[in-house]
Amino acid sequence: MPKILLPLLAVMFGGGVGSVLRFGLGLWSVKVFGADFPVATLLINWVGSLLLGLLLGLNEGVPFSLNTRLLLTTGLCGGFTTFSTFSVEALVLYERGAVGLGWIYLLGTVVGGLGCAWTGLTLGRVL
Repeated sequence: MPKILLPLLAVMFGGGVGSVLRFGLGLWSVKVFGADFPVATLLINWVGSLLLGLLLGLNEGVPFSLNTRLLLTTGLCGGFTTFSTFSVEALVLYERGAVGLGWIYLLGTVVGGLGCAWTGLTLGRVL
């Protein structure tokens, strides 16, 4: 069996579970809170950020195996939300003392993401 197969399966399985959890939380949120405000996305981003931070903190104390880490972080959290990765990466830059780079990353992601979303939406409407 190729060495890459188990890591790929771990990411694939974790990503599938994370995506299904995101879908389920989205359905539940609309039922409970309605669809006027994106509560589901807000909750998903918060929960995903909390979970990824928790997993990475636990990993510092007792390191997970590579496949377990890939299953839980890249797979589960990545399938649930990539915002969690953004949040943790911004904090890591700050912790490393790269505050300026942290702000560039933070603002670049939010402002750039909004700009790209607007551009894509505008192009999609025109095409």
